[in-house]
Amino acid sequence: MDAFSYILQKHLGVMNPIKMSNGGSWEFWGDYYAVMRCKDFVNIEYQTIQYYIFSFISSVYYQINNEAQLQTVAVAKYKLEQLNWCIENPFLSAEMKELIIDVYSKTQKTYNAFTKLSKLFIYKKNKPKAYKDLCMNELDENSRNVIQIMQHKTKYLFLISDLMGIFRTALLNSSYFFPEPILPKNPYNNVDFDISTIYNIYFHMEHNRLIIPMVFRLFYNSNLDLDLFLHNNESFIRDAIVYNHAFTTPTSYLFKDLVKMMTLYKAITSKLDICIEFPRDKLVEIFRPYLHLYFIRKYSVSGTDKYNSASNKLKSKLRSFVKFNHCFGRKTVKLIRKSIFYFTPTKQPKFLKESYINMKYPSYHTGNMDVNSILEYRIPADVVCDTNRRMFVDLQLDSPRPRGHSIRDSLITNIMENAILQLNNDPLNEILSISDDSSSIYSDSDNDSDNDINNDINNIIDRHIDDINHHSDNDSDSDDSEDDGSIS
Repeated sequence: MDAFSYILQKHLGVMNPIKMSNGGSWEFWGDYYAVMRCKDFVNIEYQTIQYYIFSFISSVYYQINNEAQLQTVAVAKYKLEQLNWCIENPFLSAEMKELIIDVYSKTQKTYNAFTKLSKLFIYKKNKPKAYKDLCMNELDENSRNVIQIMQHKTKYLFLISDLMGIFRTALLNSSYFFPEPILPKNPYNNVDFDISTIYNIYFHMEHNRLIIPMVFRLFYNSNLDLDLFLHNNESFIRDAIVYNHAFTTPTSYLFKDLVKMMTLYKAITSKLDICIEFPRDKLVEIFRPYLHLYFIRKYSVSGTDKYNSASNKLKSKLRSFVKFNHCFGRKTVKLIRKSIFYFTPTKQPKFLKESYINMKYPSYHTGNMDVNSILEYRIPADVVCDTNRRMFVDLQLDSPRPRGHSIRDSLITNIMENAILQLNNDPLNEILSISDDSSSIYSDSDNDSDNDINNDINNIIDRHIDDINHHSDNDSDSDDSEDDGSIS
């Protein structure tokens, strides 16, 4: 404001312009009356509006001093408010108002010219702070994909693709899928890009015929107003957030969502017997497009049509996946003979056990075999599990249970499966609760009948049923307490 005041007084014809000191307006008006007594004016044309011009300067300085955090936009606002006060003053004639507008226009034009000159001087004198992009690659200042940005009297070089990544991250900022857009920041100093810089970036991309991302174009169409941008494009922003979450979130965070999706559509996915050794990161990467449809169904606000379309498409894609290879994720064990000699009464060949996973899956878009799929993936020896556990069986109890379904039903089902699994693996050592040594077991094994084995299985189930009853009693007590609380 000091430079603007100096230029304005020069246009008025003041030989020695008055400076607003820290003392306030009293010293300013004292200097003004001293100038009036000395008649230190050259331009006689503006003598009739001297008082109003100096009153304009004093009022703007007063508002600036009362502002805690001064910004360039606030200074321009104060200047226009005081100019409007002078124009709407009923005690001024039309000629005086024309003179005020004329001198203000000349001053503003001169001020803008000096501002541009100073920016050009700083721009040419300063060297870029960084000659590399965010991936540490050298940048060419003359390339149309590189833009030079001046911020706080420091010049920065940016690759347009890096800038668009920064803009996309800022404008699509969210908290639990609720959009909270913020202004993009300079990664070198963590300062927000001002409005003029954002406009320069947009016009640079348009001038060089570069592809402008839709989110940046919508922000430009909203006059770079974050509130208006969110109000007019909430559904688009939410869909973009869902897409980024599905395709850019680390696999460790998406695995729980994959479990929920598999459990929700277990009528389709239950045919997939995915073993516990299946690499989780690889599994999430395969199902990312399906998770995208699942997230659209769950979080999109675009309307009922998009919700139903995503739900139906997800079911169709999962059915096609299962139909293409219902053995996906299944573990197979191969025995490889180490020795080359044949069976003899004293020697037997040695075998190595190798486990493989079926990783043949279709492409999401074409339905044909994906280029990254393989028929057999060898499981590392340190990862192999002795039991035939499935990936999603142990986690299904964490999913919401349907109406009328109790924990008792789930526990009975798991106990039956475990009993059958034990019977298939080792019926003598696992199912029968015999405390004798191994010799007694094998000596009595011939005398065991099918009825005895069934009786032992029933005994195991009965013992677990007692535990189930204990859990169910606890559940009923908790349910009764919750009902009492709700009635009260």
